Amino acid sequence: MLLRGIGRTIEFARCVLFAATVAATPLSAQTAVEIAVPSPTGDSKIASLVRVEFDRFKQQTVASLELPPVRASTADGRSFTTLRPSAHFVYKGETPQVPDFVLLMVQSRSAQWEYLRCHDLLFLVDGKPFETPAADHDGRVLRPGVGETVTVMLPPAALIAMANATKVEAKLCRDEFEFDQQARLAFRELASRMKSQ
Repeated sequence: MLLRGIGRTIEFARCVLFAATVAATPLSAQTAVEIAVPSPTGDSKIASLVRVEFDRFKQQTVASLELPPVRASTADGRSFTTLRPSAHFVYKGETPQVPDFVLLMVQSRSAQWEYLRCHDLLFLVDGKPFETPAADHDGRVLRPGVGETVTVMLPPAALIAMANATKVEAKLCRDEFEFDQQARLAFRELASRMKSQ
């Protein structure tokens, strides 16, 4: 249990470092569009999935969402894997604000490399393809197996669109999965942290 906690802390730290590295990266004009930040869900169980931490040394706030594992399968249903999605964003200072981007991460642990050469992360939001930039892949050898993380940088409007959708499907390379209602509510809860409550 302690090792799992340390592992999650390390992964959270990696996210913060990655976010800080790309913070200066310009996004498309889509991020400049005024977006309607949703209100919190009012559900304490959903709210408990979101963590907001202010770093007084860096003078920035990190908001993170760790979703429960999801089961993914190939389109033919012959192969299954368990994935762990999460989402994170960073803004300057303590006052909530719309971030420059949102990081959506999908982690996996398996006996061999699954996404080393193929790590496209695609979405269908209410049945419509959702444009996403190229994904980043990171991996490490574990004992046993390997751990992989695929990260895509999205405009804040993308997170809000997923939060407001009735169905969100995703495809990582050949593995498909769906974000259930709890996940979509959790996206809404995370997005609500973009404004003062």
